Parts: sequence; C-alpha cells; structure tokens
Amino acid sequence: MANVMPSARTSKVVVKTHLGDIEGLRDTVLRYDEFRGIPFGETTAGEARWAEPRPKAPWAPAVLDATRWGNGCPSNSARISDAGNPYDEDCLNLNIWRPANTSQTLPVIVWIHGGGFMSGDAADQLYNGRYYALSPESPVVFVGINYRLGPLGFLKTSKLSGNYGILDQQLALRWVRDHVLNFGGDPARVTIMGQSAGANSVLVHMVSPGSRGLFAQGIARSPVGVAYRDTKQALKHAKMLAHMLFCQVDDLKCLRSRSASTINSQKLDIAEYVGHLTDENTGINWLPWVPTVDEDVLPGQPHELILSGDFARVPLMIGTVRNESAIWTEEILSGALKMVGRPLYDAVVRLEFGAQAAAKVHAKYDEVSGSYTNRTSILVTDYLFTCYSRTLARAVASFNLPVYAYLFLHNPSKESDPTNKGQRDCGNGQAACHAADNLYTFNTTSLVPGASLTLLEKAITEGILQTTAAFAHATSGTDGSPLMSGWKQYDPSVDNYWTWGSIHPFSKDVNGTASEYHNELCNFWDGVGYMR
Repeated sequence: MANVMPSARTSKVVVKTHLGDIEGLRDTVLRYDEFRGIPFGETTAGEARWAEPRPKAPWAPAVLDATRWGNGCPSNSARISDAGNPYDEDCLNLNIWRPANTSQTLPVIVWIHGGGFMSGDAADQLYNGRYYALSPESPVVFVGINYRLGPLGFLKTSKLSGNYGILDQQLALRWVRDHVLNFGGDPARVTIMGQSAGANSVLVHMVSPGSRGLFAQGIARSPVGVAYRDTKQALKHAKMLAHMLFCQVDDLKCLRSRSASTINSQKLDIAEYVGHLTDENTGINWLPWVPTVDEDVLPGQPHELILSGDFARVPLMIGTVRNESAIWTEEILSGALKMVGRPLYDAVVRLEFGAQAAAKVHAKYDEVSGSYTNRTSILVTDYLFTCYSRTLARAVASFNLPVYAYLFLHNPSKESDPTNKGQRDCGNGQAACHAADNLYTFNTTSLVPGASLTLLEKAITEGILQTTAAFAHATSGTDGSPLMSGWKQYDPSVDNYWTWGSIHPFSKDVNGTASEYHNELCNFWDGVGYMR
C-alpha cells in the first residue's frame, strides 16, 4: 500500500465530478476502490499560511491522479505506518475508499485522525479505510481527511483568527457534502469519527455553528477532557512562540518567513509555560496547540455547551480505553516518580488541577493502592477520559438522543501493537493504553510492520468494524436497535457500557457489558468539575 503505481492486482477507475475527473485505483482481488490525495483545498503555504482555507479550484479538463498519497501536513513527529508521502504545507487532501461496482448510495464515515492536534496524517496506513468499504453487512464510503497541525493550524494572535485546523476540517466536510455522491456516498448520512484529538474535533463540530448540517452522527473515540484556551491565553502562547522565532507576535512577514520545520521544532520552555498558563485555582493544559474559544468557530468549551443543550442534536457513539494515560505516565513520569516519590506526585496533581482541587484529589486518590506512577495513571485516566466521557454521554442522552457507550478493556498482545513496545506495560499485554484500539478499529495489522493479531483480537476487530459500520447505517438513530446483540443504548440511570474485552483484565472474552464503571470516582470528578 505504499506510494507506488498499480500492481497486477489493481486497475484504474475514474469518477466524474464537476471539478474534473478523478482517477483512482481498484483492487481487483478484494474488490474495493481507493482514491488517494484528492485536494479539497488550495495550498496553505506563503501568504496562505495562517489564513482561512480556500476550496480547491476545478482542474478540468485535466484528470486528477489519485493513485498516489497526497502530502501530509507538517508535523512534529513521524507517522506510525509511513505511506512514503512527504510533508508539505500544500496538504489539504483526503482519501476515499468505497466498494467496487456498488449500485447503492451508501452511508459515509469521515475519519479525523488524532495526534494531540500536533501530529498525524490521513495517509498513515494505520488508518486505511478499506475494510469499512468491504464490510459484508454494512458497507460504507470511508473518507480520511488532513488538517493543519500544531502552530501552523492553531496559532492565534490579535491579527490571526486561529482555529485553522478546524476550518480545514469544515472545508473537507463541505467537500464531502458537495462531491461524495459521485463516489456512491449519501451526503445526508455522514458520520464523523475521530480518536483522541480527532474525537475532540468531533465534539468541536457538534458545537460549532460552521459545522451545522455537515454531518448526521458522531463517533468520539477517547476524547480528552482538556479546556481550550481563551483569546487572552492563546495570545500569551503565541508570544512565547514568536519570541523563540525572533519575531514580534504581530509581524506576519517575519513569522511567515520561517520554515514550517523551524516553527514546528520549537519546544516551549516548560517553566515559562507553567508560569504563563497556570494560577492557584486552575490547572494546566499540557497540549501545546489546541483550538481557541473565539465566539465564532468555537463559541465556548464543547463540554459546557453540550451540557447546556447548545449543540447539534445528533446520535453519538463514545468510549474510552482502560488505561488511557498509562502511556504518558510510563514514558514521562515513571522514573522520576520512583526517585522523587510523593513530592513530585503532589506537584503533578497541583499543576493538573490547581491548588484548591488538589487537596480533594489527594484525599480521594490516596485510597488507591500501588506506586505513585500507577496512582497518577489511574487518576488522570479517570479525569481526562473515563469520567469526562461519562459526563458527555449523560448530557447527550438527556436530550433524548441515541447514545452508544463502550469501554475498550482488552489488553493488547505484544504482537498487536509494535508502536508501544518501548513502554513497560503498553504493548506488552499488561495494559490497554491510549490509541491501543486503533489497530482494531481499522484491522490494519497487515499494513503496520511487525503487527499481528491473536484469534481473540481478530474477533474483537470484527466486532468493532461491524458495530461502527452498523452505527453509520442507522443514521436516524430512532429505532433503538442494538448495534450488536446485547449492545443497548446508553441509559444514564444505569450507566451501561458495551465492552471490548472483559472487565476482568486477563479474561478471554471478546465482548460483554458493564454498568456503573468507576461510578464512585466519576461522581467525585463530577463534583470537582471538568475543564479546569
């Protein structure tokens, strides 16, 4: 699946649009079509850097070559499974997978990749959408989109409106609305799905005025409960970056003269970062570049707007992974916590939650046994993921909308996730860490070097593919039909979840159900409050 010309098992296929013809690839064995690197926006380089995205101009009468992956948006990290495509600011492109020779008009899933708003690429082979097109019971047209990342996507100053990465996503959704019918997709049945920062993007679209009418459902996989910055905080952040680039914050000529790699390589000084963005009562947002609350693209914190009912009333699937934050506590804090112990643990809690809430957190989580690393992992997972998602599920369900809640509890085998093998628990069969479910969501082990699945993991993968595609097909969300036998709509009175894997860490169950998962701790966090 690298960036190569067709092989013996592929042929060319052409789709006509009012922009011009698009030539993609047909897999003649598996029977699906793949269109790579279709531009939906013009380049964002030069004077277009830190400007609203512009729709791609028609290319007719030329034929667009969509047999090669498009550029990835400049990023600060490597792809998980490289497709061989370069990084460039001319990166607003998307990929489409569909069944070959289908006569149906199919539901559409639009995938928004994660990566902390700092990294990721729609061409990463981890996110290859072919198996959604090949779903035997519920085939869909699957679309993966790019968007600007890091400071190139989210820098906000008095002269720059910011939120360019979100505007890119909205432009991609409008492209899907206008053109997906040419690929056999139904523009009225679009489900947006994302993981991590992609899941946060789904929530942003649920509350953004510019996204209304562009999708019918949402799937939020592991959204992170971080507060987005207001314009004042964002400007402080921008000044720090400008200083490191030897520019004045409002000198756009100077800022635009710096290369994308130079801009992305700047590491904000942690002491200055903490000093600028924390006070006695408010915790820190550790993500360096995120959307800004601007009263236009993002009129408020998504969590608060959803609680108040000011959001697109669409069905929602939402879920988390058992040990979401273990990947960071293992990688970043484990050694230091072992050496320093309680003082560092206290400092982390205070930075994360602010001085007032820290005392309550200590009182609650001092009851948790184990190392400080384990305690930190549990409390951060509860706060940023498990309980935050429960609050969102409860809020959406309170408006009589269908919600399907799940927990990914299976500890991936050593073989299934080579990307996490550097960690003690993640990728070693001891924990289900953040993003561990991605391989299962896409069934892309054959495209990720060194990965393979056990029989149990193959069954989990089939279940996730089946239920995700079934959710896309049940766009009305009104019939109450389970996505899978036993998976019922979320009921806030019992907090019921579908589970991938078992509540018991080393069980061999493919799936199951759970209720009131971590309810005592989540009730505690509801009292403390989110978005600190």
